[in-house]
Amino acid sequence: MYRTIVDKSKEFKQSTIKTAEELQGLIDAIGNKPNLRYRGVCEAKYTMLTSLQRNSPAKMKGKQKDYVGVLLYRVKNDPDVVAYFKGQNIPINDITCMALMQHLGLPTPMLDFSTDLNVALSFASDGVNTSSGCDETDDYVSLYVIDMNAEREVAASVQQVYQYGMVSGEQMWKDFMMKHPNEPVDVSLLYDIDKFVKWSDIKDLELAFIEYQPFAPNVTTLSGESLDLTNPNLTNQKGCFILNLYDEAMPMEENWNMRTLARRNQFWLSRIGVQTLPFSGVQTNEQMYCYDIKKDVILQWATVNKLQLYVNSPMNVALKQRLQSIQAQLNGEIGA
Repeated sequence: MYRTIVDKSKEFKQSTIKTAEELQGLIDAIGNKPNLRYRGVCEAKYTMLTSLQRNSPAKMKGKQKDYVGVLLYRVKNDPDVVAYFKGQNIPINDITCMALMQHLGLPTPMLDFSTDLNVALSFASDGVNTSSGCDETDDYVSLYVIDMNAEREVAASVQQVYQYGMVSGEQMWKDFMMKHPNEPVDVSLLYDIDKFVKWSDIKDLELAFIEYQPFAPNVTTLSGESLDLTNPNLTNQKGCFILNLYDEAMPMEENWNMRTLARRNQFWLSRIGVQTLPFSGVQTNEQMYCYDIKKDVILQWATVNKLQLYVNSPMNVALKQRLQSIQAQLNGEIGA
């Protein structure tokens, strides 16, 4: 946890918002720009740990990926979940199921971001505890902002990785057919890779984006099916995600920051002759922005501007209960 604003300024490009006028100035400056991603949290003291990091059973320490993999498999194959996706006309796959788990309270390795500043500010105002604690950060909520233009050259998304893989696979198939025109070849794998990306494809990604904007264009499979990851809460929240999978105990901001250009240069300078970085995959360019906003200021904003964040239809409530029972059964089996 962060006890002081100074603590946070070591990990973020940090600014403090103490008045309604300052908040409005911030909204005017960064409001709903297509290159920005926003995350609102009702306590500034929290580090960015995923629900998997916070809520996986203690007995699964060192095995969190295995745990969420089994949980995901059971969710994806549950008749009620299958019926839900069929009724919503949404393709069922590992990513759509994981997004559903994220929004219905099950542990996942994803952190919520949004393309809408008002959504993020609404989350920041949701569940605010006004009883002041003894730490400076207890008086603040947080708004985190990532500038995707600054990260475009080094960051990557699951969709982009999948697109590259599909294009490469199709090209390999065509090359093979040109070289061996008379040999039969089974191309079913190209056309049916569980429709879209599987957990086994992404569980070793240490940091990645899952989103549906121009940064990560929607995927079309070889058979012409479009990738649709929407569910009611995801649509409502204009949501996107970041996978945080480098280390079970490492907050996302630490994972992000060790990949920045400054940290990478520092690493090379201090380890002359070393050929590899201490991480793989995505690199980043700069620290993300953090705006710590006084709780009374965000609550004042919320009286007029707060958006409806959740879809609490009877179907969603019943589905959430079903998912919780699936998790409870699994936890019982492992003695959690």
